[in-house]
Amino acid sequence: MSNHRFPPTSSSGSISEFARAKINLYLHITGKRPNGYHELDSLAVFAQVGDRLAISLNEKMASGVVSSSEAVLDSGPILRLTGPFAQNLAQVSGGDKRSNLVFKAARSLSQAVEEKTGQVFPIENLDITLEKNLPIASGIGGGSADAAAVIRALFILWKIDKLFSPQEILSCLKAIGADVPVCFQQKAVRMEGIGEILSEVPILPECGIVLVNPGRAVSTPLVFQARKGEFRKKVEYPPQWKNCEELISFLKGTSNDLQEAALLVEPVIRDVLESLAKLPQVRLVRMSGSGATCFALFEAKQEALEAIKRISHKEWWSWAGSLCI
Repeated sequence: MSNHRFPPTSSSGSISEFARAKINLYLHITGKRPNGYHELDSLAVFAQVGDRLAISLNEKMASGVVSSSEAVLDSGPILRLTGPFAQNLAQVSGGDKRSNLVFKAARSLSQAVEEKTGQVFPIENLDITLEKNLPIASGIGGGSADAAAVIRALFILWKIDKLFSPQEILSCLKAIGADVPVCFQQKAVRMEGIGEILSEVPILPECGIVLVNPGRAVSTPLVFQARKGEFRKKVEYPPQWKNCEELISFLKGTSNDLQEAALLVEPVIRDVLESLAKLPQVRLVRMSGSGATCFALFEAKQEALEAIKRISHKEWWSWAGSLCI
């Protein structure tokens, strides 16, 4: 686990974190473990779009005074959901915010600190606002990115960023979810194992990207159940990608092994892929993760910004920009 540069604490005592969207530029299924989990080989990158999280200590909770209008959880923090997909997230959780990975991450880190030091950091004293800008269950790591952002923020708020070894941090992140370790780092890496084995990759060249989601949540377990085909061998990486053209050439020798299965589970994904393939100057079109978000790569950010204007489906979520280098 590489070192992570944490943002500064604001004067108000609130910590803000940006939970970037994760994109699997390719995803190969390489095996299956006895416990049923599939092993993979994937190039994960991040875009300049994501959810935003603010977390602080709630003085009213510490003093026992909280208004009835605030969303207080039993044995949990105050968690406010805002943003365009806040209602979708609330519906998925059935109104129980404790099922949110943000809650699970805070609880997991609190328990890890207590087990290591005996010191108690009650999550009931936390005030968390999650601005949900990314679609739910969309194949771009939204929930995992939010959980990772909570961990990064609490390291600062609780002043414990030096407490754990890299291996201990990794163990804590894996316990929350398979995609949480990669989202904690928020940089381009190769993912192996069930997603928890991360390794360095050549520096990414500048590329433009368009993301589109049709507004349909896709069940990852259902996609894996629908998948057919042989297991793949590991991909050989070049020593470098000199430009976006070389990266795209590399990616054309790969695929997303879950894409065909996802099309069976949610056929509208095909409409998204076909719409992206018609965009001017597009170089590569593919689904990310288990769907339903798909992406189109361009050699320049400006090409992506111009191309997204052709996406006319009002019910679709879309974004254009560049990959994080």
